[in-house]
Amino acid sequence: MCNRSDAEAVRFMSCTGEVNCTMPNKTMKFEAYAGISKLPVPGKLARGRECIMQTTGNPNFPTPIPTMTTLATLVNQAEAAYLQAKAGGPDDTAMMRAKVEALELAMKQFVSYVEAIANQNLATADAVIRSAGLFVKTRTTRKTSEFSVFATGNPGEAKIAYKGVSRGSIEVQMSTDITNPANWRTIYLGTRGRIVRGELEVNTRYYFRARMITKNGPSEWSEVRIIYLPA
Repeated sequence: MCNRSDAEAVRFMSCTGEVNCTMPNKTMKFEAYAGISKLPVPGKLARGRECIMQTTGNPNFPTPIPTMTTLATLVNQAEAAYLQAKAGGPDDTAMMRAKVEALELAMKQFVSYVEAIANQNLATADAVIRSAGLFVKTRTTRKTSEFSVFATGNPGEAKIAYKGVSRGSIEVQMSTDITNPANWRTIYLGTRGRIVRGELEVNTRYYFRARMITKNGPSEWSEVRIIYLPA
């Protein structure tokens, strides 16, 4: 989200001019990880139990996947197999590896669940992830690299163009009054590089913004662009 208000972000253009704004290529998302891949078995067990302890009763995670009961069972099974393998033979070692792999898979599912919950609000995502006993790193998702709006010369018509659409869709919103966020309405959601918006009122100032939507969720909104259509 821009540090300045939408009203401060707009740039004016005449009916034959063009607003062409290059936007940042990346927007931050938070990624959770358990940090168990390189740990010895006792370390994996300890990390699993730490996550169980911090997630049980945690209001951030009302329906964890997998359940904490399931995860606790997998930790206990992996621990029993590990102790058996220490004094056993090849079959016991193979069993231990299978139980540890099952635990690691469940932990990956848990990490994905926590990450999805946390990224619903980027302002609190870091704290939410850590509250589950996990660690945090950041990742990025691509957003539109260039978004422009200009008059076509036809009465009541504007062309919207954007570049940088890759593995996702573009959502474009329009408003005639940005003092109230509720006035924004989506006029396009898709992958086309250029669209024409007709049937606009003349002698009216229109505001536009866009964002990229990928499998990782929506990017931040672009800066607002403005176009004035005279009679």
